[in-house]
Amino acid sequence: MNKLCYKNCLIIFILFLPCFSFGNIWLPKYKQDDQIIHHRYYSLKYNKLTKQADWVAFSVTRKMINRGKNKSTYLFKPDPLIAPIDSSSIKDYLNSGYVCGQLCPSALMQISPEAMDESFYMSNITPQDTYFNYYMWNTLKSKIRQWALNNKEIFIVTGPIFSKTGKKIKIGENGILVPDAFFCVILDFRISKSKAIAFILPNKKPVAPFQTYATSIDNVEDITGINFFPELPSHMELNLESKYDYNLWK
Repeated sequence: MNKLCYKNCLIIFILFLPCFSFGNIWLPKYKQDDQIIHHRYYSLKYNKLTKQADWVAFSVTRKMINRGKNKSTYLFKPDPLIAPIDSSSIKDYLNSGYVCGQLCPSALMQISPEAMDESFYMSNITPQDTYFNYYMWNTLKSKIRQWALNNKEIFIVTGPIFSKTGKKIKIGENGILVPDAFFCVILDFRISKSKAIAFILPNKKPVAPFQTYATSIDNVEDITGINFFPELPSHMELNLESKYDYNLWK
């Protein structure tokens, strides 16, 4: 497809965006019986077996970063849209050796008290290695903040990766399954400069620089079985998800 045709298709697609909510367009593909939870600032697919989200989808804008001044103290709490019997508890993390990692980080949700409050729901929490959370996950959050400033708005999906082999680790009375790694896929969707990138980050003390964990969205899809951004026209999806260039995000 030539560049002019590609651009025209992109313009048409963007013109129809107001007809849809964020939840319709940018969410991964899901089945009718999946437990999909929509909050104001993010959406998620909840998994009753692992007691955490399979994925959390949200966007971060330049406005959210520039105006994000809310740094009040918030407490972790149950998600009101999830049955207590299916939820994890903050008590599960006490003396577990793991910390509460936020799939939609509160550091990116300082635009309002409501956004901050939602980021502390237990449905948004996952067990993370202490060193991983402090170094690698914080680096990811810092990168997302900068990329939102540089690119006006970016669309993000994060979630856990569980190995199909090896020992399974569970914590707490609710038996929360500890992820082996985490994924993050990022889309910067614009008429002339759309780009995408993904990361697979092992849930342990980092042994390599952050950028070495960059990969394509297609690779994350192969590992997780999740179809990201399925509402994109097929040619755009192929072009954006099959390749990546970390240098474009500097």
